[in-house]
Amino acid sequence: MVSCAATSQLPELQTPAEEKLSPTEEIFSDWEYRGFGRELPVWVEPYFRGGVAAVQTACPEYEGKKLRIVCASGKNADQAEQALAAAITDNTVLNGYILQDSMWVCLLQPEDIALYGGNTYVSLYLYVEKVR
Repeated sequence: MVSCAATSQLPELQTPAEEKLSPTEEIFSDWEYRGFGRELPVWVEPYFRGGVAAVQTACPEYEGKKLRIVCASGKNADQAEQALAAAITDNTVLNGYILQDSMWVCLLQPEDIALYGGNTYVSLYLYVEKVR
């Protein structure tokens, strides 16, 4: 299992390689509820292409906000979700943040799969800092 946390202030435990893929190269072979017509959330692909900074650039609603993206991988979607739930339980850096969205994806490219220890599924939670 591989876990990661991304934030605009804390270093990422595991971060996608910045701009390593061409914008037209597909990253995912599947994602949560794709078979039911769910579109891939706008923030997911930018995260894999360039981390939190790319999400803030691609999604105007997150510009200037403090984000944390926590992820975990597994051999299937269930394993990735379980690993993420375990990572969140142990993660104290999320105080003051609200869960905004969640998603699992199935990686398509061998180089991305290698980044996650050979696991093809990655589950992600997007947190936004609470407004005080």
